[in-house]
This record gives sequence, C-alpha cells and structure tokens, in this order.
Amino acid sequence: MHALGWACWKTYANSSCEFKKADALGILGEGLIDVDRAKESLVAYQGQLYSGTCDYEGFLEARSDMASCHWKLGRKEESLRIDRDVYAERMTLLGEAHQGTLFAAYSLATRLINLWDRKSQAEAKALLREVLPRAASSLGPEHTGTLRLRALYAYTLWIGGHREGVIMKGDAPVAATLDDLVEAVATYEDIMPIWLRRFGENHPETLNLRREQADARKALADARASSEQLALAALAFVAAVAFLVGRRYLRR
Repeated sequence: MHALGWACWKTYANSSCEFKKADALGILGEGLIDVDRAKESLVAYQGQLYSGTCDYEGFLEARSDMASCHWKLGRKEESLRIDRDVYAERMTLLGEAHQGTLFAAYSLATRLINLWDRKSQAEAKALLREVLPRAASSLGPEHTGTLRLRALYAYTLWIGGHREGVIMKGDAPVAATLDDLVEAVATYEDIMPIWLRRFGENHPETLNLRREQADARKALADARASSEQLALAALAFVAAVAFLVGRRYLRR
C-alpha cells in the first residue's frame, strides 16, 4: 500500500485536476500510516483536507484519518477530540443509525478503551450500549459492523483489570464484575458461529476473536473460583465464631 500510495501521488502530483491530487494524497496518507510513518501521513491528510475538493463526507473521513495519525504520534487528547467531533457531525449529517455514524462510534469507543482509565472505560461502555441496538436494527444482527461493535463491547466488559503489561494506577479501569464476565463470555459465544461462517477459521480477525474469547473465559473461571473461595472462607469464619460463642455459653 505504501508503494502504491507513492506511485499514485507521482502520477497525479502535477495533474491539473485538483480532485485527482486530493485523492492521491489520501491514498498516500493511507500507505504512509500503514508503515508507521504517521507524521508524514498526517501532512498528506492535511493536504487532502485543505485542498478544498472534499465534499463534507470526505472532509469528515480525512479528519478521522488525521485522528489516527495523532493517536500514533502520542497526541491522544487531540485524537480523541477529533473523533468526538466526527461522531457528532456524522450524527447530524447522516443520522444516528447510518453505517458511517456507527463506524465513527466504533472508532471513538476504541480510542476510549485504549486510554485505559476509569472514566474512559465507563464512557466506552455507555456509548456501545447506546449504539448496539441501532446497529442491529439498521444494519442487521449479522452485519460485519454489528458483529464488530458487539465484539468490542464484550472486550470492554471483561478487559478491566486484566490487561497484561500495564501498571495499575489509581484511576485504572474498574475490574470486571462477575455479571460483566458472564455477559462478555455469552456475547463471544453468540458472535463466534456467525463470525466463523462469514470469515472462516483462519481469518486474522477470527484468530483475534478466539484469543479474546479464551481470555474472557479464563477471567470468568478465575472470578468464579475466587468467589467460591471467598464463600468458603466466609462459612469457615461463621462456623468458627459460632463454635467460640458456643464454648463460652457452655462454660457458664
């Protein structure tokens, strides 16, 4: 994609057609970000944006691409600000159930989850709970967009407190409750047969979904084991207290 982007730009850089130039810049930006050259990609997308040839939807797409560049460059707050704006604008322009609006919601929720703090985790959950019924109604329950939103929601439910290699801070996401874990596992199990039918066993997204499902199942099993241990400890404590009280009563 990187080589294709440069080839496209070289072809149309001197074109008298500004629309072709803008499209070539967009393709170049996509190729550059694919090889982790986010800073140069951002310049390409800015050129596309300010070319004056984009319609309003194209303008929003370019801004969304710029948000991805800012994120890769570590400018997370700027990226999140743009994603919020794009989601709000698509809601106004396209309506709340349009595929473009739902895609913007997916992008925003993904960024919020990856900020890895309590407030963002709660916002991502609330956003996904809001858009999932819209996606199922407008796109259909087996549409790829709906499945991806559901998978992201399941991930949001169980990932709190379980991400490896992350130092927990005071504002880290709240650990998943037992009910959250049950819902996450049930969601994965509902999605997986549809996903396999649509994408097959060896598709990269299938493999990733299987890993997430396995991790969610493990988190649920661990939580249930911990809950049982706490229940046994509580019973043992009650029994010990009852025994001591009984002995004291008998001594009287």
